[in-house]
Amino acid sequence: MSTKKAFLPIVELLEANKNKMVSAVLDQVMEITAAKAGGGGRSSSNVHKNDKGEVTHIFCYYHKKWEAVETAEYGKKASSPTGYNNMCKEGVAAWTKQQRDAKKAKDDLLSQVGTGDVKPGDIQTRMDEIEKARGKVIPREDKHGTTDEPGGKSNKAA
Repeated sequence: MSTKKAFLPIVELLEANKNKMVSAVLDQVMEITAAKAGGGGRSSSNVHKNDKGEVTHIFCYYHKKWEAVETAEYGKKASSPTGYNNMCKEGVAAWTKQQRDAKKAKDDLLSQVGTGDVKPGDIQTRMDEIEKARGKVIPREDKHGTTDEPGGKSNKAA
């Protein structure tokens, strides 16, 4: 059975303390599972709200720009503290396509090495090219977005 990444620290702690009473490790488990200040950070650092508490802008994880939610379409995400995805729909589509293309390119590269079309010494260069293409940010078609946070602050992540 596979363990979710988020629970690995707890599992590792419990495995290292199999012969101990729960009370002996409970404080450590509570520390590992404690909620982080700011609800994971998205609600305070990557989202801008108006005076009514409504989300007006989101810092798109893909485009690395502040985008107004009235202009850029964002999908709903129930598990997010804001209720929105962390990438606009245009960014999600571009990111997904790039991941798919990179996987196909890597599979093709393996086949090309197998048939002798690509020499083993050229694999790293080709992999670097694939990764560069996968990591490229494709700008929004409408050029919407700014590196400055609404309210005048400049975003360090941009």
